[in-house]
Amino acid sequence: LRDDLHYAMDGLSARLPPAAQRAAMADVADIAATQRGRAVLRSEGDIIRVLVAARSLPLARDALLAAALAATLLAFSRHAADQPVLASRDATAVLLQLLQGNRSASTDKPAAGKKGDPVAAQIAEAVEKAIKVASAPKPVPAEQSAHMCHPTCLTLLTLAGMMDPHRAPATGDAAKEAVRQGNLLPAVAHMAVAALEDLDAGPCSPAEADRLQWTVHTAMTVLETAAFAMPANEAAILAITVPATSHSAATATRDDALDEEGRDVRHGGKGGNGNGHPQPQLFPHWLTARLAAQLPSIAASQQSKVTRRDKTLRS
Repeated sequence: LRDDLHYAMDGLSARLPPAAQRAAMADVADIAATQRGRAVLRSEGDIIRVLVAARSLPLARDALLAAALAATLLAFSRHAADQPVLASRDATAVLLQLLQGNRSASTDKPAAGKKGDPVAAQIAEAVEKAIKVASAPKPVPAEQSAHMCHPTCLTLLTLAGMMDPHRAPATGDAAKEAVRQGNLLPAVAHMAVAALEDLDAGPCSPAEADRLQWTVHTAMTVLETAAFAMPANEAAILAITVPATSHSAATATRDDALDEEGRDVRHGGKGGNGNGHPQPQLFPHWLTARLAAQLPSIAASQQSKVTRRDKTLRS
């Protein structure tokens, strides 16, 4: 197994073509999907060498490659013996790279590359194995599993698992500290922001809407877990700012947009930065305003689901 691992690691080079990089990362993901394989990856520090090599690869441009790497990390999020790997600087740097580089990747499963591509199929299988490892002993519903195949979704699952106090009571605080020091908290918050804005932007397919809603829910779970019994993380989350796009600025509530003397602080000339541009908003204020604005549509959506269910039952 170690020989297989070292052979695969030789393929994790920026000098090699993308197909070779994908095949190598797929082999590493296969090895990480078993407890024995993760032990081999840990025993001589090979997992760290994999992560160092992966940072030089085109993860942002190659969703298959990113999915294989994300599946490798996800497999390390379930068991206490594996979780210290995820608290390393190299791991948090790769997790940040995955979150920031794949927001616009397609919602298709990793196998949705060229039809008949054996490497794509191998990566899809490795992703499914990693999800099963991370979610054991509870099986994952099929509709949720489809959302999780996105590289950013796999990364959010990894963050949730590595800080879960029920899974890692001994290493949870170290993981939370690593997440903050690795600057992952703002990246997770911005994932929630991007997903909410995509939901607001206009009509999308049911599968895409489900994935975006799942992303918001999981991102907020990650932030909640990171802040629990960790004041430094709570303070860091409260200080996160949202870029002042015209869309997000327009949704600020009146109360959040006023200073102590009742002046509007959203725009220059009426507050703001004095240059006519909206200022960044604090993430908690932005989120409160956005969710309040969405409550009517959420209620309408839920009522529509109830109506459809009642019609189905009557028929």
